[in-house]
Amino acid sequence: GGIAQKGSKIGKVKLVPKTVKDFKLTVKNGGNVVGTRSFKVRRIPAPSIAAYQGNRVVNLKTGIPAKTARLDVKAIPDESFQKFLPKDANFQVQQGAVYLVRAGNSIKTIPLKGPRINLASIAPIARKGDNLVIEIKKVIRANYKKEFEDFNNIPATSRVITIPLR
Repeated sequence: GGIAQKGSKIGKVKLVPKTVKDFKLTVKNGGNVVGTRSFKVRRIPAPSIAAYQGNRVVNLKTGIPAKTARLDVKAIPDESFQKFLPKDANFQVQQGAVYLVRAGNSIKTIPLKGPRINLASIAPIARKGDNLVIEIKKVIRANYKKEFEDFNNIPATSRVITIPLR
């Protein structure tokens, strides 16, 4: 169900699970089984997704100016997960779509190819009362080995951000 790696000291082992449900570690000495222990594996908690204007989180109640030129979308790791495994808590929004919505109809769509959103093609036609709808389609996570993997544990309700334009 995973791999065991040598730890920093004799007798220390790092367990890296590959399965979601459980992980079994069997200890042998000279070919003889000393014991087997099962470990429950917790799923990596989903990051929260938030839109940023500069260093500030966008207030989804008051929105942003219609002529905003740029936004960033960040995947923020669960606080306890980040404290416990900081090298594994590196998430990034990779793909999605941004829609300019007026009166319930999408009037312009631009692709989202990373965390930065260039709104240059939307700003000239955006008006007060429109909404910017950001749909997140792909989030990646870098683990402690700096290997990237798709992260699919994000609830559907967290994959869409609606920002009113003022």
